[in-house]
Amino acid sequence: MDLTVAASELVGVVTPAPTAGDSLVAVLSGRVARSDYGGEILLGGTPLHTIEHVQARKNLLVEPHDTDLFAGTVGSNVTVGAGPNVDERFVDRVLHASAAIHVVTVHSDGMSTVAAERGASLSGGQRQRVALARALLTQAPVLVLHEPTTAVDAVTEHAVAEGISSLRHRAGDGKGCGFTTILVTSSPALLAVTDRVVVLDSDGVVAEGTHADLARSDERYRRAVLR
Repeated sequence: MDLTVAASELVGVVTPAPTAGDSLVAVLSGRVARSDYGGEILLGGTPLHTIEHVQARKNLLVEPHDTDLFAGTVGSNVTVGAGPNVDERFVDRVLHASAAIHVVTVHSDGMSTVAAERGASLSGGQRQRVALARALLTQAPVLVLHEPTTAVDAVTEHAVAEGISSLRHRAGDGKGCGFTTILVTSSPALLAVTDRVVVLDSDGVVAEGTHADLARSDERYRRAVLR
């Protein structure tokens, strides 16, 4: 595949074969040894494998589809890694953008609600929203999200799509926020808010355009996305 994602772009990636999405996310996350994939992954023009891991993670955060929460509270799972001087107003924006605010408000203890190991005390949709809030709070320059809304209802999914777009790509003055986001997903709601969508299969990028254009013109895209 040959794919360039520009700074500040919100890009959707659709893989009709789910394993292709899994592989792409695994490579971008650094979980695949350099010797096990061909070609180059460049982050800001620098080969990803040459960047020290901690520094690479600060600049490129990959949130996998199956992500674990740790034993603690909902609040500690959201703010872990955010540092001691976290902006409470931004935390509130993140909770709304990820729809995790509903996880907080449904429990009387709010952010102090106990979260069991691996998030076992929360529903699948609640775990997804808390994990998404945690990822959004990092404000990573490049954020890759892999199917972040599969366990939520359609209304929540549309709210999350709008929340991600607004938080990372539209500042209060209507200007872009400077972040780059890649959504590896088959969700029409998420794809509808992207700047463009690329379709990948074993031959690489086989289609590219807006969600609306591809939905009208590409049968493979319709089969993969419109359900």
